[in-house]
Amino acid sequence: MDGLEAITGKILEEAIAKALEYQDLADAKIIDINQAAKDEIQKLSEIAQIKLAEETQNINLRTQSFTLAKKSKIILSMKQKLIEEVIEQAVISLGKLSKTQKMEIYLSILESYAKENDIIIFNVEDLALGSELIKLLSVHVSINPVPGEFIGGLIISQKSIEVNMTFEMIAKQYSTRLNEIASDVLFS
Repeated sequence: MDGLEAITGKILEEAIAKALEYQDLADAKIIDINQAAKDEIQKLSEIAQIKLAEETQNINLRTQSFTLAKKSKIILSMKQKLIEEVIEQAVISLGKLSKTQKMEIYLSILESYAKENDIIIFNVEDLALGSELIKLLSVHVSINPVPGEFIGGLIISQKSIEVNMTFEMIAKQYSTRLNEIASDVLFS
């Protein structure tokens, strides 16, 4: 039995050696796989950090752009309000023109637009002036005794049509051009 035991021992020795060899190979493979996983994690981490930095930069740029757009909108709104105030003050100033200046303007408007039997509406301050004006016209017109509620100018009532030549309406009709002028004067 010694021979059989020796052969069995030898086979067991070889099997143990092979098992240990496989164990060493498996351990080496596990180390390689772990290292590859660590390397992959490192690469993914670096890529994630780069993408995070890029995304952070993009968010910062969008935030700056949004903030700049918001500021621009506020500034534009403030400029527009200032322009509107300037135009409103200009209309008020027109209402304060001298009697002679108003006579010239109103006479020019009436000569251009008034027709026979029209009714002219003036504001309270210009009713007396209107009475003088209609005497200078070549057509017969009358003055509405009820004054209009506007800063200056006049309204010509032609049957069912009104020609609104108040300073407010003229400013509204030319608002685009007046905005351009005011903007150039205020912000250039």
